[in-house]
Amino acid sequence: MVKVYFSNIFELKNLNSKIETLPEIRKQYVLDIKDLKRQKQSICVWLLLEYCIKQDYFGFQSDFVQENNVFREKNNNFYFSLAHSGDFVVAALSDNKVGVDIERCCEKVLKLKNKPEFTECLTVEDITLKWTKKESLFKCKHGKNFYSKAIFDHLEQKYILTVCTDEDSAEFIQVNPLYL
Repeated sequence: MVKVYFSNIFELKNLNSKIETLPEIRKQYVLDIKDLKRQKQSICVWLLLEYCIKQDYFGFQSDFVQENNVFREKNNNFYFSLAHSGDFVVAALSDNKVGVDIERCCEKVLKLKNKPEFTECLTVEDITLKWTKKESLFKCKHGKNFYSKAIFDHLEQKYILTVCTDEDSAEFIQVNPLYL
């Protein structure tokens, strides 16, 4: 089973002290991000990944490497995928390859309606779901199953969260941002 952890990071402030807790390779990546919102997302998604590892792999000490701007667990002891959008961060963990994406449902996705694969989509939600499936499959490379969940932020804006995997089931777990 793939586990998909997500957290709303809206209320988290002043994460500079958290940067020091990141692995050196990730710390440099985060420090190179100039946009403060994206930097916050990057810090929090990594902290969420570390939380997930503690939950699912009992504190397993992972060694991460970066290849082509993508992070992976060095020895492939497990697979993970990360995503963020707005005030949400997501981490999916599995014993098999996995891809995850999250997007806020908003009018800007309507520009995709002109693309052939989106013509049958009638609503913003339909297009967003199709897009998150496409992105999660891209990250996974070959998954056959999709699991999606609608979640809402503090302003009641809808987000679509989708995971792609070969696993037969997925569990969605909301994490209190104070655990990050």
